[in-house]
Amino acid sequence: MFPPGAGEPNTITDFNGSVGVAYITGAGAGANTGLSFDVENRFITGECIALNGQHFNSTFGFLRFDIFQGPVGTNQIHDFNPGFAASGLVWTTRVPDRSLTVSPGRGRAAWMLENFEIPDFHDIDNSLHHGDPVGTGVVDMAMTWSGGGQVSHVRDPVNGYTGRKVTGTSHISWTVTMGDFSFTASESGQNSLTSEVGKERNGVFFS
Repeated sequence: MFPPGAGEPNTITDFNGSVGVAYITGAGAGANTGLSFDVENRFITGECIALNGQHFNSTFGFLRFDIFQGPVGTNQIHDFNPGFAASGLVWTTRVPDRSLTVSPGRGRAAWMLENFEIPDFHDIDNSLHHGDPVGTGVVDMAMTWSGGGQVSHVRDPVNGYTGRKVTGTSHISWTVTMGDFSFTASESGQNSLTSEVGKERNGVFFS
């Protein structure tokens, strides 16, 4: 797994399907003025092979919603992500297939999650060091990828993946509640730092 826009975007091995990456920063709206956020979300949808060798089709989300008191990167107060699975899978969980529509050839996608429960690890250091969550938030999210940018092909025999991606811009509407805390992202002034949608094959599907 690589940072957004660098290397393989996918956290699932033995995969053949569509992937999307968005890294967006922005500010809080209304009562959340003074707070900021960064979001790194990736969808992974297609054919996979389970550890027992079974082939199946599914949709996964790599999800990270960070909230800061002040500018992004300073004084983090929430880090919502799925955590680490026992298998070592990072911040990735299954999401409903119906939550996503994607046109990988055009680099366009729309992804919606409603009443989606996600742990809060407070800050990224606690999460990366396998600390315990401090609570569970409920996220509502609508993300779009516009496509229309550069088309590129990649083949990486060292890491065993190949694919085609289309860049563009992304936008997110999202809220989260946890206990007495609630956050709503501002619709305006967002920075779409990475936005890619495409096709990928890796693992046993790599050739």
